[in-house]
Amino acid sequence: MKNLLILKTIPILLNKLYQPIIRNGRPSIIKNKKAKEFIQLVQMEAIRQKIKKIDGEVSFKCDVLIKDRKNYDIDSVIKLLFDSLNGIAYKDDKFIVELIVRKHTNAEFDGLNILIEEVDNEQNLH
Repeated sequence: MKNLLILKTIPILLNKLYQPIIRNGRPSIIKNKKAKEFIQLVQMEAIRQKIKKIDGEVSFKCDVLIKDRKNYDIDSVIKLLFDSLNGIAYKDDKFIVELIVRKHTNAEFDGLNILIEEVDNEQNLH
């Protein structure tokens, strides 16, 4: 099974999307308001685009399209995408066994093209 999710946006500010805090004397991490809004947007788009959940291991491929920004850090947006698609495109992000990400600068528009495919375990054994 394959799922293709196309988003016409990327998070504006990636700095401090995850903030460290201390809860009950233990270190933890929370998402800020912008991160929560982006996760909600991705989830709504995945439902609108009829993304089907894959039950097994998955390959996650993402093209990050950047129009005008410089120094856009893509690792934070990938973690947000993993969190956003948990339970929607796959059972849990621990089932992602392959990750391919490519940043395209000077694109015509900002956006994300995400391909999530079921991994054939028999092919991986050879």
